[in-house]
Amino acid sequence: MTKQFLLILLIFVQAALFGQAPISNTALLTYEQANYQIQYPQLWTIDTSHQMATEFILFSPQTDSTDRFKENVNLIIQDFGDNIVSLDEFVVGTVRSLPTYFKNSQIFLNERKEKEGQAYHQFVYQGKLHNRDLKFEQYIWVLQNKSYILTLTCEQNQFDNYLEVGEQILNSFQFLKK
Repeated sequence: MTKQFLLILLIFVQAALFGQAPISNTALLTYEQANYQIQYPQLWTIDTSHQMATEFILFSPQTDSTDRFKENVNLIIQDFGDNIVSLDEFVVGTVRSLPTYFKNSQIFLNERKEKEGQAYHQFVYQGKLHNRDLKFEQYIWVLQNKSYILTLTCEQNQFDNYLEVGEQILNSFQFLKK
């Protein structure tokens, strides 16, 4: 279980290092892999280099030349190997670890949901990391001994500006049946 919580730390750290600007409604692009797909506005950019253990990072456009943080959506997939981990266990570990990684962490939403017959957990939380006040919306699935952690990361003062487009991206994520 320790490796899982180290990965959670990695997720939090990478989310804090990236982060930028609201957009109007634009055409959506689709990023598709063998078992999932996600849609994002064409003004956003995608990084599939797997930096910071991500499958992808979708970056918002810069608002102006002083904008130093790109709001983003990223996906991390963690393979548990031979360990059996339930969604409930993963969520408990996540909740316990937040104060360890974020100063002044606060959870606003901690709720089980279902989409297309698949259970997932939704969090909205905030905290300070590396002198940045950040706010996150996160969806977590545990399927076939893997966790899928999809996260919207924003500066706290920008979260409301990105909430609509961020949730549009998060809610477009779907698992493919092939």
